[in-house]
Amino acid sequence: MGWRRDIRRFRTDRVDEALLQECLDAFLLAPSVVLSKPSQAVHVNSKAARIAALRVR
Repeated sequence: MGWRRDIRRFRTDRVDEALLQECLDAFLLAPSVVLSKPSQAVHVNSKAARIAALRVR
């Protein structure tokens, strides 16, 4: 996570739960402007959930 790249195509295979938790733990420690924490994370388990999550944005 030391660098950023935009991703336009996503893999469809599942992410290991331990790896996902490690990434989320790091995400929670990331700084934000005036500690406003404007970022959000969504755990998507199905295609229907992904579509629903995209509608919320």
